[in-house]
Amino acid sequence: LCLTANIAGTNDMLMAHLGASGAAEKNLLVNYSLILSCIFSAVFTYYFLEVGINLPLLGRVVWGLCAVLTGLLVYSIFDISPLRFVLPVVGLAATGLILLVGAFCFYQRISGSATHMVAFACFLLGMLAAPLYDLGFLTSTAALNNLTYLSFSLAALMFATVTASQFAARQEEKEKALDRKSTRLNSSHTDISRMPSS
Repeated sequence: LCLTANIAGTNDMLMAHLGASGAAEKNLLVNYSLILSCIFSAVFTYYFLEVGINLPLLGRVVWGLCAVLTGLLVYSIFDISPLRFVLPVVGLAATGLILLVGAFCFYQRISGSATHMVAFACFLLGMLAAPLYDLGFLTSTAALNNLTYLSFSLAALMFATVTASQFAARQEEKEKALDRKSTRLNSSHTDISRMPSS
């Protein structure tokens, strides 16, 4: 949802249709949606890869990152001017940290970590689009928008896929656990019924 809002904020035609054609309104939408994307991505990573259990130290770092991003979001309500310079650095650092957590989880062969890394690599590429444009590597706004849209769309698709697959896998694990419990209960009832009566 945040990535969709970010893409919408860079689309002049859509924003004009929504009645928010001013540059300040579009900048607010783009910046806030990006900060919220980073916050939700960090929280998603923490719970999806069970970082608190598998990597407790990095888990505390992830929560620290969430605190910094939340503080930046609150501060920007009163003064938005630092976002232009601070947000690219903080956003790239946040995505880099999330990728690092994914790499550690992949090394430990935690389920879903490979897809998680691919999704956040796409997310990182989308965040790098604007700096690449400012540095002259992208020569037109069309190329900037196309790279951003493609990267964020792929990331959103990967997020949806990995969430659905992980949910299905955990549901299957729960069903297997219930089946094992049911089998044990049936076995104990059978044993009791076979006991000779006094």
